[in-house]
Amino acid sequence: MYLEENMKLDSSMDLNSKNNDYLRSIDGWRAISIIFVLLFHGKEQIYDFWGNSSILTILTNTGLLGVRFFFGISGFLITYKILNEIQNKKFLLKTFYIKRLFRIFPALLLYCITIAILNFTKIINFNLFELLSGPLFYANFINKGWYTGHFWSLSVEEHFYLFWPITLISFQLYKKKNIIFLFILLIVIWRFISWRFSFYRSPSLFWGRTDIQIDGLLWGGAIAIIYKTNLKSSLFDKLSSSYITILLFFFIFATSSILKYKYYQLDFLFYSLNASLIPIMLFSTIHNKNNIISKFLELSVFRFLGKLSYSIYLWQQLLITPLENKVPTLFFLQRFPISFLVTIFLSLLSYYLVEKKFILIGYKLLKKQNSSILA
Repeated sequence: MYLEENMKLDSSMDLNSKNNDYLRSIDGWRAISIIFVLLFHGKEQIYDFWGNSSILTILTNTGLLGVRFFFGISGFLITYKILNEIQNKKFLLKTFYIKRLFRIFPALLLYCITIAILNFTKIINFNLFELLSGPLFYANFINKGWYTGHFWSLSVEEHFYLFWPITLISFQLYKKKNIIFLFILLIVIWRFISWRFSFYRSPSLFWGRTDIQIDGLLWGGAIAIIYKTNLKSSLFDKLSSSYITILLFFFIFATSSILKYKYYQLDFLFYSLNASLIPIMLFSTIHNKNNIISKFLELSVFRFLGKLSYSIYLWQQLLITPLENKVPTLFFLQRFPISFLVTIFLSLLSYYLVEKKFILIGYKLLKKQNSSILA
């Protein structure tokens, strides 16, 4: 039974009539996000190859910002798709979770199997508890080594995927945006209190926790709801100009990666502010097809890199390492620019041989189930 049958959207809500799932510039933003992650993780390799400079230092101090872009994208995109399916009376929780399963797990399991083999052959080193933290999504609550370190952000996103659709539909939050904003405010306050009174085991674990990072995803969801339910607002046209996009990008970049704050309260203020500005920036290029940045992000190279971004995120951790995490057997492969090139190659294999094929299998499975229900 469709979950929304008893929770229909009000007919007065002016939803976007464009019900396809493609949103312009999203893949381009994914490309920017993964580039930020690659530059941050590979900065020591890049310095070792090219030498350091003030420009390189700025460009390579972008790791967490790249992940926060991913959070904003995921929150916006998932919510937008759910609202589309509710509007078309096609939303099923089971369908949502099956799609997520076939989208995320196959490529993740391939990476886990690969590093498990490397661990078994003593090439790299980690324990089973770390390895399982990826597929079981508790990675952001435990200490890990380098090769499983990136699982933390996947865990945050999966926690969001698990609770958000149920909460969004059950409490009809698309009609009660103020509740979302109140919850975000509570998260901001909780983050400050948790840091101020040291409610954490280590700073790295603190910044990886779902309760600390979830506002970035919730803001994406909130902006998607506002967009879908107020499409004709003239404010959207003003916010989606090229100038606004550029201004937001440089403000977010500067306050996240360049400026250093004497007082941690300022750091927390801009951190919380940027959680809201990131999805607004994303929205500005989605809404306005004439936005210069939107056109730039729609270039084929960015769209292609964006489609590969999940596989790249998985595989970069194996080769694009800090110098202290290099291992003798992989030493040649863990040097710039070889590490970047091989990462792209592995990502292409993962995307075409695993990601795309299993996404298709998931769709065929859902189609078969729907056909049997209708028969």
